[in-house]
Amino acid sequence: LVGSEMCIRDRHTVVVEGHRGLVSFSSEKIIFRLGKTERLEIIGEEISIKQLTKNFTVVTGKIKGVSNG
Repeated sequence: LVGSEMCIRDRHTVVVEGHRGLVSFSSEKIIFRLGKTERLEIIGEEISIKQLTKNFTVVTGKIKGVSNG
C-alpha cells in the first residue's frame, strides 16, 4: 500500500487513507484505486461507505476480507 494506509477495526470497520478514488461499489465488495494499477478490495456483507472524502474513507459492515493487487 505505497502512499496509502489501511486500518481494520473489530471486523466491522475499515479506514482507508491515501486512496485515489473508488473503482466499484456494492453491498458485498468495494474496490479502491491506490495507484495506476494497484487496487484495494474490501469484501463483506452489508458493507457501506460511512464517510468518503477525496482520499479518506470509512467502510462499515461485516468485513470478511481485504486484499490488494
